[in-house]
Amino acid sequence: MPSLSTATTIGNSDVVPHSSGPDENGKYAGHILYGPSHHHAYMPLLSTGPMFESEAAALERMRVEIQKFKEQASANNIAVNTVLDNVCDSQDNDIILDIKGVCQHFGTGVNRNNVLHDVNLQIMRGQFVALVGASGCGKSTLLRAILGTDPPKEGTITINNKPVLGPNRNVGIVYQKYGLYQFLTAEENVAFGLMLDQTNMPFRLLKPWKWWPKRKQHLKQAREMLTKVKLENSFEKYPSELSGGMQQRVALAQSLIMKPEILVLDESLGALDVTTRAEIQAILLHLYQENVAAVKAGTPAPWTVIIVTHDQDEALYLSDRLVGLGRNWQEGDKDGKILGATKVYDKCTPVFHPDAPRNFDVFFAQKQELRATVFNHSVVLDRNEHVSFWSDLEHGVGTGIAMMD
Repeated sequence: MPSLSTATTIGNSDVVPHSSGPDENGKYAGHILYGPSHHHAYMPLLSTGPMFESEAAALERMRVEIQKFKEQASANNIAVNTVLDNVCDSQDNDIILDIKGVCQHFGTGVNRNNVLHDVNLQIMRGQFVALVGASGCGKSTLLRAILGTDPPKEGTITINNKPVLGPNRNVGIVYQKYGLYQFLTAEENVAFGLMLDQTNMPFRLLKPWKWWPKRKQHLKQAREMLTKVKLENSFEKYPSELSGGMQQRVALAQSLIMKPEILVLDESLGALDVTTRAEIQAILLHLYQENVAAVKAGTPAPWTVIIVTHDQDEALYLSDRLVGLGRNWQEGDKDGKILGATKVYDKCTPVFHPDAPRNFDVFFAQKQELRATVFNHSVVLDRNEHVSFWSDLEHGVGTGIAMMD
């Protein structure tokens, strides 16, 4: 996605490494950026608008200002670059998950428990978004709403502009517990979803001459996916013959093979030892590099991932954007009525290459900021003060997929 501000673009190199934290304004202008910047002499610096505004408001304001500029350019016989013509449409097309005004509560009357309040979140295709927050802040509730297993009481959730009304194959999930069938081998476990998705029992029983070739294709795809997660020597092993980390990789392959629009990792690495955890983190970073390569080639990024974790280092290491939920926001307790958690943090994060050194000092300052806001129950936050992902992006400040064409 092109930058909208010619005054803040950063060079033309494909990769701009940076090793420090945010500047005095909390921006991450120098962290590993992908994709060339665009410089158009005829493109004015758009007005910045309010410092804090909703995602929808920012996009709408940008759309209005660009339209005004196009009209002025047309009146003066100035050709408008196609990048400018398509910028708003490309932004809308890049939004794969759109959460608007989501509220969730359980119980009624005096027993009513407000869990989420007015959560708004737009995720672009190819982003790796970490979702963090203190225990009980509604992360799992929001995940269930995205999965469609527990729809919100208010608000809407759409994936690729289609409303989420119930469980569907557009969202895959990997839990902390592996959930593998003990009587199936690794490759059979991974191929199981394809069998259910593409065939039914009558087909398999009554048309074996068609089922068996399809079965061979499913197993071939399963082996390819197991190879992707570094289990090329374990195709025919049963779960009982695999370590915990290997079983988690099989579970990851189970989800990846279905090619979901969004993959959710719900504390998936929480029970693993440090070494195994690092290995799977590297696999996830390789998936992100597949996104980078796809966008550079002009094709849609294949993997959009939401990572839920209590490990702040892991959240910052694996993601290119971090969203925090919190209950400690102004008006969150109105007239003694707790409204529930909402989004109180939304900023880009540095992007790490899987082959680069694991230098966690890069995001030290942002980690401190996170602890002082999302995880600090002694402060009351302005819910918009630390929500700047879209306004930063508008000013050419961002990382990873969001900064690419």
